[in-house]
Amino acid sequence: MEHHKDVMEVSVTAYGKTISIRQPDDVDIHEFLDMCKSLATGIGYHEESWREGVIDMADEYTAEEVMERRGYMGYPFDSI
Repeated sequence: MEHHKDVMEVSVTAYGKTISIRQPDDVDIHEFLDMCKSLATGIGYHEESWREGVIDMADEYTAEEVMERRGYMGYPFDSI
């Protein structure tokens, strides 16, 4: 008897082109992000643009995390 796994399908349509990727539902976050990268490059984003975007987002998350850990949600001279 064949065991049927649930499948995740992620699709994107842009510029009249549709790209779809199917993977088992139990992908981890790294595999999911790799799927997103494949979709982005598949519709025309350059791989370097993807990398820069991910690095920028990581920097934003890191900065937010540092501020949250310090209990600080702004700069002292924001209103100047």
